[in-house]
Amino acid sequence: MFILLLKNLVNFIVHFLGVQMYKIPLISNMPEFVGLPEFYDEAKGCRVKIKDKWYYDFSVIGASACILGYADKYVNRQVIKRIKKGNFSSLNSRYMAKLTDLLLAIHPYYQTVRYCKGGGEALDLALMLAIEKKNKPVIIQVGYNGWKIKNDVSKYVNFKEINDLIKLVSRPDIIVFELIRHEYPDIKVIDKLKEWQKQGTVLICDEVTTGFRITFGGCHQLYGLEPDITVYAKGISNGYPLAVVIGKEAIMESDLWISSTYWTDSIGFVAGYYTLKKLKHCNYTLLIKLGQTIKTVWSELAKRYKLKIKLGDVPQIINFEFDYPNKLLLKNLFIEKMQEEGILALDQYYPSFSHDNKAVGAYIKSCNKVFKELGRLVNMRGWLEMLSENPNHFIKNRIKELKK
Repeated sequence: MFILLLKNLVNFIVHFLGVQMYKIPLISNMPEFVGLPEFYDEAKGCRVKIKDKWYYDFSVIGASACILGYADKYVNRQVIKRIKKGNFSSLNSRYMAKLTDLLLAIHPYYQTVRYCKGGGEALDLALMLAIEKKNKPVIIQVGYNGWKIKNDVSKYVNFKEINDLIKLVSRPDIIVFELIRHEYPDIKVIDKLKEWQKQGTVLICDEVTTGFRITFGGCHQLYGLEPDITVYAKGISNGYPLAVVIGKEAIMESDLWISSTYWTDSIGFVAGYYTLKKLKHCNYTLLIKLGQTIKTVWSELAKRYKLKIKLGDVPQIINFEFDYPNKLLLKNLFIEKMQEEGILALDQYYPSFSHDNKAVGAYIKSCNKVFKELGRLVNMRGWLEMLSENPNHFIKNRIKELKK
């Protein structure tokens, strides 16, 4: 009894003092794994407030979700209206029907839409629908495709990028794929996907990251593909929970009992509907120009300061990689130094319509300073050995020297 009372007393004191005792591992948002701060207090446009300091966010802008920027006024205004009128009841929201009509108009080759709240569960749902139509199928996965899907495949084969499919000889029963990540698909791969589909392969296109980011709609539309199922999340509702499984009636109709109470919450439908209404009038060439600008900055600064880097191809999901044996230490150092400059940055950049000229200018200025420091570091004789032996001590002391 005394021990129980003591535990309760300790928990009360810890809670009162605001000490964090436990960590809840939310894998999608564990930025401390890549060197970013763990918590934020406010987020507006392309800026994030952490305690009393505002930062420009030039990382992945909410894991690619906020294409319009954080807390978009137009979308927020509609969501708040919905909340005041009641966001939930025993009946379905009219906005579910409105969003469905809009999505089917964007995808005239589809007939059915299902909804849930996150990309992982949406991909799992899509795979369940496909597996129901096949007997012990051979399934190929290209890319990440969500947190749960890896546990459900009958025969699991993974490829990192879409062009790796050229190596595949036999036709799979189901293929779940990201068409674009950091490289564009080869026309031979597109032709192979179309051929497999004609022969009976079920195509599930994962547009969780690329949907409404590469273009208004799915990037599969740029290549004349009509997958049996396409999955959207993230950018489709600009930061509000919503995921879409849209596809052909023959695959989508099922006797499976698929249901979850909060999937019919109307906030996601409202956010999705008005996000798409706004994105429809956005100039997508701006995202391309932003990505190309940052890629050029990385390339020119790397040459100027003699840094070896590799660059991605896709401007809307642009990335770079330090080309050194100990590249992760350099990446973490880049992230840390950019934070000191008031920039949340990674080795990848997802453009947002909220990234204005002032923000881009601040990023370029900070990037120039940090690349210069890193260039001086890696061009010092023996830096890699010293960095590898005691990275924390070396980085701390070497940066002090560089500042002198």
